[in-house]
Amino acid sequence: MSDLEPRLTYRTVKLALLSAALESGDGRPLLTRVLEGRAEDPFERGMAEDALRQLLDAGLIRLSETGAAGLTEAGRSAHGSGCLDALDRKLHDLDSDLVACRARAWEAVASGGPREREAAIEAIARILDGISASALVLSPVARKAMELARGIAEGANPPSSQDVADAIRVTEIVVRAARPGD
Repeated sequence: MSDLEPRLTYRTVKLALLSAALESGDGRPLLTRVLEGRAEDPFERGMAEDALRQLLDAGLIRLSETGAAGLTEAGRSAHGSGCLDALDRKLHDLDSDLVACRARAWEAVASGGPREREAAIEAIARILDGISASALVLSPVARKAMELARGIAEGANPPSSQDVADAIRVTEIVVRAARPGD
């Protein structure tokens, strides 16, 4: 892969797979269509295979006996909303912009640029602010995790890709732990 070619993220691969499965196709395998035009990279090929397995396991894509791919009803919904997993749906229920914040944060980790990482930190803060402003209840452990995520996000200047990835993962834990209030 060239330095000019952006690295794929699981999200971009999954969205591409959903789009390719939605189209009738030209008889070529789904992964071939999704990776077409990209330099051969075993890491990206493995990521695409894993992403396809995840979509199949989640019931978003189905394969016929002939190997043709198609979207399930849940897959059509995911394609239309951009919500690829339970965490995306939870964020969407709070504020649809938070799904894009999560995506931007992960894309920044993949790109590795300092400006993008700063934008990722802002996206993480937006997600945490959305959780704080919501009616969701956080357990004491989830509150500590939120403090940790904010600390990681605010601690390094400029943040490394690892700092950003850690902050995103901890933020995702906070979102998963948040429960509806009484």
